[in-house]
Amino acid sequence: FLTTCRRNGELIGYYTCLVHNSLHYDIPTALMDMIYMKVEFRSRGYAIRMIKFVEKELIKRGVQIWYSGYKTHKPLGLDRALTALGFKPADTYLAKWIGMNEA
Repeated sequence: FLTTCRRNGELIGYYTCLVHNSLHYDIPTALMDMIYMKVEFRSRGYAIRMIKFVEKELIKRGVQIWYSGYKTHKPLGLDRALTALGFKPADTYLAKWIGMNEA
């Protein structure tokens, strides 16, 4: 699933996630891949509106569990935004870059 955020036709952000049946729960699940908002549009409410739109679209697709997150070392306010939108800590993932240089 991919959605974009535009202002006056200009692409200012996007949200991508994988929608699939969970292997464990066997129900439709959404797992965020990336959320991005141009620096000059952060902290102006655009990300909140985009995330609310994503939720409505995922509900239409029958998604039961939605995992969304942020970069732990640089949350850029998404930690507070997602909590305000009803997300609760569920799992903690650690990442190790293998096969390529760390980004």
